[in-house]
Amino acid sequence: MIYIHTALSIEASPLIDGFKLKKDMDVNEFQVFGNEDMMMIISGVGKVKSAMALSYLFGKYGVCEKDILLNIGYCGSSSDEVPLGMLMLANKVVDMDTGREYFPDLFLTGYRQRCISCFSNVVKRSTENTENIFVDMESAGVMEASYKFLYPHQTVIVKIVSDYLDDERKDVSFLKSLMTENLSNIEDIIKQAKEIAGMTKGLDMAEEYAMLERISENMRFTKGMMNLLRPNVRKAKIKGYDTIGILHGFLDRKSSSRIERKRVFDELLKKLK
Repeated sequence: MIYIHTALSIEASPLIDGFKLKKDMDVNEFQVFGNEDMMMIISGVGKVKSAMALSYLFGKYGVCEKDILLNIGYCGSSSDEVPLGMLMLANKVVDMDTGREYFPDLFLTGYRQRCISCFSNVVKRSTENTENIFVDMESAGVMEASYKFLYPHQTVIVKIVSDYLDDERKDVSFLKSLMTENLSNIEDIIKQAKEIAGMTKGLDMAEEYAMLERISENMRFTKGMMNLLRPNVRKAKIKGYDTIGILHGFLDRKSSSRIERKRVFDELLKKLK
């Protein structure tokens, strides 16, 4: 099953038309649309509503290893050099209230990847510390629900730049056009995500992750380093690399300094890519 989450009807409308989705009249708690292969829920604005909606959706319809989740919606950019309508995927989501960071396992190719900063309130470009960031209000809630029900590679955060964090209001037809113009990209993202979910079903990473923990203890890798290494070990295994052999070559390494730790980290990451 393909699960899609949007916050707003204006985001959902082009998807409903493009994928020929029908409203589920048996659901009263949220607006839910679907067909044989796809279910979409409209949560309302905010990370709490997003997490609640997805928990409801997964509880009602169930999830398995071959399912995928897409959060599709608009985001703001603090840089007006970024073109409106640009589509990108989140390779990192930061909850700006708690500081928690989420890392989707992105195996998809052909699309820009950026960090998304998730705020609880509307952010203006005049606000401090908004230089070169992309902003939304749902992605952290989506990732929190995803972490409870899915593996990281099953979730894709798809964002389309709709504004520059200013007060200029865009009309409905313009915003819908941004989504409509990206439908073919969204279809391709779904196709890639489905293929990856099928490839990773039942993938056993226990031995690799145990070896990675031993390496981390010896090298004193930081949490951030490990958050980068784990998905790259998984990606390398899917690509057919000898991940056990690669990791085995690092088991006896020891960290004598931060410089040495960084050098070994870079060397390992390079071998996995």
